[in-house]
Amino acid sequence: MIPDIIPLAVIENYEQAAVEKKINLTADMPDTPIGKVVCDSGRIEQVLTILVDNAMQYTPEGGTIRISLGKDRRHYIFRVEDSGTGISKEQREKIFDRFYRGDPARSAREHFGLGLSIAMEIVMLHQGELSVDDSDLVGAAFTVRLPV
Repeated sequence: MIPDIIPLAVIENYEQAAVEKKINLTADMPDTPIGKVVCDSGRIEQVLTILVDNAMQYTPEGGTIRISLGKDRRHYIFRVEDSGTGISKEQREKIFDRFYRGDPARSAREHFGLGLSIAMEIVMLHQGELSVDDSDLVGAAFTVRLPV
């Protein structure tokens, strides 16, 4: 089970890095609890961590990263949006592939191009969906949908 607090825990883990990089890191949480998601909360926290870590890498100084949590009739919805460089339509088809790195500058050893493929595997094991589209913050928006 995953409590509503998980997105806030991820934000707390990145607060210092966001301050150092002068990034506005925010949470858009519902006013009332949305209930519990039946899942491996540690793995879903890992997914959100991967998404926020990527957003931190691609959001410039002075930018914004927003994590939101919501629910519709069929899904619990986690969304990580940034005001970074965005992702082209061509790259969107490849970014969940293992070892794919869209930015050639990210060839340092600490970046192997596995994060998004791991996130996708975890979400799929939960019978969920992970997608990417444009953010209204200008950059990329990753959306995780887990079944109710």
